[in-house]
Amino acid sequence: MPVYIQNNLTPKRDAKAKNFDQWTLNNFIDVAHELNLIEHDTYKFSKELRDFRNYIHPFQQMTENFHPREETAKICLQVLKATIADISKNELTI
Repeated sequence: MPVYIQNNLTPKRDAKAKNFDQWTLNNFIDVAHELNLIEHDTYKFSKELRDFRNYIHPFQQMTENFHPREETAKICLQVLKATIADISKNELTI
C-alpha cells in the first residue's frame, strides 16, 4: 500500500484516498511535507507560491492591476527547482 494513503492529510472520500486527479495543489504540498519529501523551507515557499499562482490567470491580473515581473517569475522557478531537488533526494526514504 502506498505510504501516502495512510497519511492523515491525504484527501479522502468515504474513508478512501481520492485519486490524484482530485487532489488540490495544497493537498500535494501538505502531504509531501508530512511525508518529509520536501523540506520545511521549501514547504513554506510552496505555500506562498500556491497563493501567487492565481496571477497566471489574465483576469486575475487585470482585476488586481497586477503585472508580474521577470524577477518574480524567476523566484517561482527557483521554488519549483527546490521542490524537485527535495523530492529527488528524499523519495527513497519513504
